[in-house]
Amino acid sequence: MMLLIDAGNTRIKSALHGADGITNISAADAQHEGAVRTIVEAAVAQTGRGLARVVVANVAGESFARSLIEACRASGAPEPEFVGSTRQLGGVTNAYADPAQLGVDRWMAIVAAFAMHRADLCVIDAGSALTIDGVDRNGRHHGGCIAPGLDMMRSALLRETSDLAHLSRDGGETNGDCFATDTRAAIASGCRNAVAGLVRQAVDDMAARNGVRPSIVMTGGNALAVKSTTRLPATHVPDLVLRGLAVAALENP
Repeated sequence: MMLLIDAGNTRIKSALHGADGITNISAADAQHEGAVRTIVEAAVAQTGRGLARVVVANVAGESFARSLIEACRASGAPEPEFVGSTRQLGGVTNAYADPAQLGVDRWMAIVAAFAMHRADLCVIDAGSALTIDGVDRNGRHHGGCIAPGLDMMRSALLRETSDLAHLSRDGGETNGDCFATDTRAAIASGCRNAVAGLVRQAVDDMAARNGVRPSIVMTGGNALAVKSTTRLPATHVPDLVLRGLAVAALENP
C-alpha cells in the first residue's frame, strides 16, 4: 500500500493506492497547522504495517518537505519519496530542454491524462495558477503555458486598483455572458473569460499542430468554473496529479 501526496500551494491532496487502485482521497488546507501530521498518521492507522511507500509531488516548498519527513519519522511511516519531472514517464516524452524545470504537478497531470486517454490532449490545471499543456497521441509533450489562476487574477485587481476594491463591495450577479452590470460581476466575468480565451487558444494551437482537435482534461480547484466558462467539452478529473503519482510509483518501484 502506498500513500500518495499532492502538495500544492493551497491544498494538500492525499490518497492510498493498493490493489483496488486509488482510495481514501482527501484534501486539507495547506496552511493548516498539523495538516501534514494528520495525513500521515491517518494513513498509518488505516494501513497498519501495510504502508510500504510515501510518494509525493511537492510544489509547496522546503518547509512542507521538512514537515513531511518529520511526520513520517514520528509515525513510523516510510521515508517520503519526492518525485521530480523526468525526460520520460508513462510513455510521455517531456518537451522541456531541462525536464526538471517543468513543475512536477504539471508533469504528473500530463502523465496521468495520457495514461487515461492515449489521445491528443490539452491538460489544464486550474489552481492557484492556470497551466495548460499539450500532449499528442504518441506521447510527445508539446510544452505549455502558465497564467495566474482565477483567484490570483481577482486578488491582483483588488490589491492594485483601490477604486475597483471600493466599487466591488456589492453586487456580483451576471447574465451568463461577458457583460456585467456591476463592478464585482465585471471583475469575475473578466477573469473567467480571460482564462477561457487562453484555453480556447491552446486548443486551437494544438489542433493546428496535429490536425486533430484535442480532448480537454481538467483538474484543480477552479476546474469546473473554467469548464463552464469555456463551453467546451472537457473531462474533469479532481485527482489527476495523484493518478500521475501512481503511474510514477509503479514504473519506478
